[in-house]
Amino acid sequence: MNVQEQKVAVITGASRGIGAGLVEAYRKLGYAVVATARSIGKSADPRVLTVAGDIAVPATTDLVVAAAIERFGRIDTLVNNAGVVLAKPFTQYTDEDYATATGVNLTGFFHLTRASVNAMLSGGGGHIVSITTSLVDNADARVPSVWPH
Repeated sequence: MNVQEQKVAVITGASRGIGAGLVEAYRKLGYAVVATARSIGKSADPRVLTVAGDIAVPATTDLVVAAAIERFGRIDTLVNNAGVVLAKPFTQYTDEDYATATGVNLTGFFHLTRASVNAMLSGGGGHIVSITTSLVDNADARVPSVWPH
């Protein structure tokens, strides 16, 4: 397959769990993959480019997109999988907790999605998949609900 014909997926949170599984699944579908996470090692697969970094930092998101374009020439799919869930009651969040969660879950998502969409539009289009999780699984049963029933 010609490099310019091969589809390219960018996957965040790709070092473990769902993200690592997505890297494997997209490769089985024939995609080249740019896999990013704060702590991700190099891949032995020449069609998987790993970029270590924190997507809460805009320079990291710029690096991920630039690396995808430089190595593979395009981005067809972005999978926003990275996320921070703080398993404690909201009333116990510190300012640092808030900065960490919003940095990855909002700021990183925003910057990487915007840069990826610009790259996709240059190539004729693409897809964005955003994975989220329910905080219900992490709710503290001792905290009474404030929502009307």
